[in-house]
Amino acid sequence: MYKLALFSIILIFVQGCSTAQTIPSVYSNIHYDKEGSLYYMKDGEKLYAQNRYVSDRNLKNFKGNPTATKDGIEFDFGQAIDEGKIYYGLIHYHDSKHPMPVWYKKKSKIEGGKTKIQIMK
Repeated sequence: MYKLALFSIILIFVQGCSTAQTIPSVYSNIHYDKEGSLYYMKDGEKLYAQNRYVSDRNLKNFKGNPTATKDGIEFDFGQAIDEGKIYYGLIHYHDSKHPMPVWYKKKSKIEGGKTKIQIMK
């Protein structure tokens, strides 16, 4: 009898978890279609979510594609950053109690999406 009760409880739990979530009634204009896609009903028209906008301002472009030079590092941000300033600092790991970069000490101008940091200067 114990095994039958346990099996029944597990079956009810699994069946409840496998069905699609119901939308709370306070969201009166949000529904699922036959394919399971979510839509918003406005003035008799089904409005589906559009694909998300993909911007060129992403982490990959903000890294600036660094390139080593004889004197330092060159960055090319492309169209992500046309002009501005890049602040940087260097860390001396063996001569510091708290090895953290100092971001306000040095800066380099970004012009036309490019800049150069001269480390050997």
